[in-house]
Amino acid sequence: MKKEIEIKIEIPKNKKSNLIKNLVRNLKAKQLPTISQKTYGFFTPDGLSIKNGIFPRIRIDNGVTTLTIKVKKSQKNDYFRRDEYTIGIDNFKNAVSILKILGYTDCHYFSKTRIIFSWKKRVELALDHVAGLGYFLEIEATEKEIEKTLKLLGLENEKRIAKAYLGLIEDKKRR
Repeated sequence: MKKEIEIKIEIPKNKKSNLIKNLVRNLKAKQLPTISQKTYGFFTPDGLSIKNGIFPRIRIDNGVTTLTIKVKKSQKNDYFRRDEYTIGIDNFKNAVSILKILGYTDCHYFSKTRIIFSWKKRVELALDHVAGLGYFLEIEATEKEIEKTLKLLGLENEKRIAKAYLGLIEDKKRR
């Protein structure tokens, strides 16, 4: 099990290039290969999965498929906090069938392109382009490291997002 603590900052398209330069030149973050992700989030139709804070997903990440269950552990809104359980799967259709048998019959899909940066081996930064939403910087680390990183990037006063992309997509649909 992995404990996940992260935040997102929306990045205007015209500031994306400057952010990448800042990450590489000023922060000395190591840029890793760009990846393409397809994510399928599963929910129960009665809303209990959301109420209980249990979020299964299947992700295809540059051809590698995983099943992850995220469990919400904190009601604080300042950071996105989850316990994360992940296993590799070799049969996408069977994994979908298993989730549906367990009652997770509502499936929501989104895709993103992700440029990952590693900094100090303790901070993972991802510049995501989410289809239909735009660009976001996601920072995953301890709370202290997140705050330090935001300050060094000059983003400490930007609006923080402590939601999953599927939640942001649903919010956009409601507007």
